[in-house]
Amino acid sequence: SSKDAEWSKHKEEVPSLYRKNPLNRMMKHMIAKHGFHRKESEYKKKLNPWGLRKNGTTSAWVFVQREVAKRKLQGKEDYEVFMHGKIYTAKQAKREMARHVTSATNF
Repeated sequence: SSKDAEWSKHKEEVPSLYRKNPLNRMMKHMIAKHGFHRKESEYKKKLNPWGLRKNGTTSAWVFVQREVAKRKLQGKEDYEVFMHGKIYTAKQAKREMARHVTSATNF
């Protein structure tokens, strides 16, 4: 359809803008630069199949917690987490794990 063709024109630019900016800022940029008017829900519908996310899922943070625990057993205390184009310090990762991981999700 013509909507799909229009999205295809911007498939190169949208992901890089999304990684660097909040969604609302990216949407304003696309309107100003390209006259590309879409609803927030339309962007979210397109970004998900393209594999674009800003935040990790609970299952991703459960995996990270397990890897951190393995490293700790090996005597490796320092770490950073790279997820969805973002680097999390150990402090930030611990906060995210506390938000997403409960003792029930460990099993």
